[in-house]
Amino acid sequence: MNNNVTLKLFRAKSFRLFREKAITMCVITLFSFLQITISHADNHLSQNLALSTYTETQQQTKSVTGTVTDPSGEPIIGANVIVKGTTNGTITDYDGNFSLEVPMDAVLSISYIGYIPQEVTYTGQTTLTIILVDDTQALDEVVVTALGIKRERRALGYAMQEVKGDQLTETRDANVANALAGKIAGVQINQSGTGVGGGTRIIIRGNNSISGNNQPLIVVDGVPIDNFSSDTGDYWGNGKIDKGSGISDISPDDIESMSVLKGPAAAALYGSRAGNGVVMITTKTGASGKGLGINFNTNLTFESPMMTPDFQNVYGQGSNGAFDANTIGSWGSKLDGSTKEMALGSFAYSARNNDLYSDFLRTGTSWTNSLDISKSSEDMTFRASVSRLDNQSVVPKVVSNVPLSIFVLQLRLPVGYLQTSRLTM
Repeated sequence: MNNNVTLKLFRAKSFRLFREKAITMCVITLFSFLQITISHADNHLSQNLALSTYTETQQQTKSVTGTVTDPSGEPIIGANVIVKGTTNGTITDYDGNFSLEVPMDAVLSISYIGYIPQEVTYTGQTTLTIILVDDTQALDEVVVTALGIKRERRALGYAMQEVKGDQLTETRDANVANALAGKIAGVQINQSGTGVGGGTRIIIRGNNSISGNNQPLIVVDGVPIDNFSSDTGDYWGNGKIDKGSGISDISPDDIESMSVLKGPAAAALYGSRAGNGVVMITTKTGASGKGLGINFNTNLTFESPMMTPDFQNVYGQGSNGAFDANTIGSWGSKLDGSTKEMALGSFAYSARNNDLYSDFLRTGTSWTNSLDISKSSEDMTFRASVSRLDNQSVVPKVVSNVPLSIFVLQLRLPVGYLQTSRLTM
């Protein structure tokens, strides 16, 4: 309507001007009309595209459920399940199950401490079963501290070293503490001279007290035990009766691993009793798999004195460099083979050339037999073991010539429960 009025006004003027103006106005009007039409078309197209995209995205996002387990089929609790490249994720429950809204063709990243992470592409499945494989390299860097809390080794405020059970049985000893000698830096093992079954003193990084107890705290499967010995005896075996120490009650065949926590910082885990360090012992559990697991181990060890005192064979009986038949000490003149008169007759003044220690001592033996039975299932873990040690000392006629026998019986039956309901009053 406005355009027609404008055209009439220009008709009263020159036709040439009208033609130029009219053409200009027509062109402007045409482009204005086209612009409006195209603009509305674009808006309508954009709305259609947005609606189509929203509908398509809404259709592609689906709910997926799944289960995360280990190679043996045991559920992994607390595994992370995340849509790669987003913050959309969840963790598995007590049974290893999870539920998550996932867009089509998304990549799910599944990870857990001690296992190799996996990535799974979602292609529309409603149920996923994911098996994570143990990462042995990662397990070496993960440390289980007090109360079963897992920490990375580099995050600990104290030094820690671990010895596997197989290393403890290579050099078998009745007292498993003696097997730590030379395996962990900074740990000093002082074995008493009372023989097999005697007490052992463990010192980590030197003594901390002059009069107090300097031995570390012994923790077996999270339970502290007393390693005190009534009378360990000294290096030469002097003392009353050495009944061994607390750690000697544990059979080496029952140990999965031993970890030594060094430094007073370990007291943050177990209190002031751990100020001298901690020796954590993890015992073996029931073996997984079908059927009943039975293991029998036997070990025979021979022992002999590492060194004996040397006798001098240069000077004979007497004192002040002269022979004296009434003197016991060997401070007389040099042995020259001449005949000397003694209380029991005439004897050659020469060395006897005998080795009293070799004639007196003998080769000792330690024979160990152990048997364990284990079973593991979804509901129960069971392991029972029995071991016997028979020892013959290097010194004959010890303890009325009765061989030492140590009999150890261990029964481990962990019991767990799951609360499924709660009673409210």
